[in-house]
Amino acid sequence: MSNQKLFLELANPDENGYSRWVDVEEFTDDYQSLKLGNGLSWARAGSSLDKDFYIELDRSKSPGNRIDRIRLAGYKHNE
Repeated sequence: MSNQKLFLELANPDENGYSRWVDVEEFTDDYQSLKLGNGLSWARAGSSLDKDFYIELDRSKSPGNRIDRIRLAGYKHNE
């Protein structure tokens, strides 16, 4: 399964494309491949996840630029 599909499974967005905040600490076991290395490679601009959803990042828990939580904030509608 692709990382985008794994994140969708974990985040479980609603019918409007909104999900709960997913803490990066949840990237264990079946979701190990979602662990962040150099940024958010599996959700960068141009990825299938980025094409379909607005993605919000939270960096408030730790110093620096580290991503702590991720959520989907609705569907993008291409007009």
